Amino acid sequence: MGSAEVYGFVAVRLLILTLLANSSAACYCDKRFHKELWKQACVSDFVVQGRFADAVIGQPRWNWARYIFETSEIFKKPESLEWSNSLYTQLQGYNCGYKHEQPFHNLEFVVTGYMAQDIPAINVCSFIKLRKRIPEKQIQDLRAKVDTECEAWLAEIRG
Repeated sequence: MGSAEVYGFVAVRLLILTLLANSSAACYCDKRFHKELWKQACVSDFVVQGRFADAVIGQPRWNWARYIFETSEIFKKPESLEWSNSLYTQLQGYNCGYKHEQPFHNLEFVVTGYMAQDIPAINVCSFIKLRKRIPEKQIQDLRAKVDTECEAWLAEIRG
């Protein structure tokens, strides 16, 4: 291997390491609405409650993982979306992908997310919290306000 080839190889590796470092730095999350779940729902495309059952890597695209999510309640979703009990995320370290750290037990979570083209997606910025750790008042507010108060509240914060 000549010196030009070595230099090129080292330059490519440095570029890859720089891109990886920058991709994790790009994961700034605006969590100012996480304290009031119904407000987080207003800025999200969907809100569901259920259990993470399994993970499948590489679907529907090579850089995505699919979580099988056994949904027990849908608080909000786009009208055009037929819910499929799947949540998708970019693979860890690639565009802020979410990695479910807890074992796949019968634990209920409340999850907010966004639509990535035509699939429901989550990332490290999504609200993902154990249901039993969310006060019942927040769940009641979510049910009562997500359909009735989001438009007015969003108009207010957008000025």
